[in-house]
Amino acid sequence: MDSKDENAYHLFGEDQGEVVGYVRILPKGIVYKEAAIGRVLTKQTYRKKGLSLEMVKRAIDYILDDIGEDAIRISAQAYLLKFYEGFGFEKTSDVYLEDGIEHIEMLYKRLSVE
Repeated sequence: MDSKDENAYHLFGEDQGEVVGYVRILPKGIVYKEAAIGRVLTKQTYRKKGLSLEMVKRAIDYILDDIGEDAIRISAQAYLLKFYEGFGFEKTSDVYLEDGIEHIEMLYKRLSVE
């Protein structure tokens, strides 16, 4: 936990009372000028079952529909570039180290309907 958790929305998946997946949603202004998604994790025995896909999709929908934001910025582990591109995130930085792990900043913008 850190000081950002107090102002975050916490989305988690449960199976028989056990937390098996988690995503932290941060309103704009806490880390970036945009809303943010972070700490996406899935318990190892639940990986490769679509749980992360579902949780990230729900986090995006929550930010767009319930909070009413139009942009989401993330600091993604670099090896997950294609995963996040699949949701519409675009690369906005070169690779950098965060906690000794290669990361890349990415941005999602809601498409305007004209």
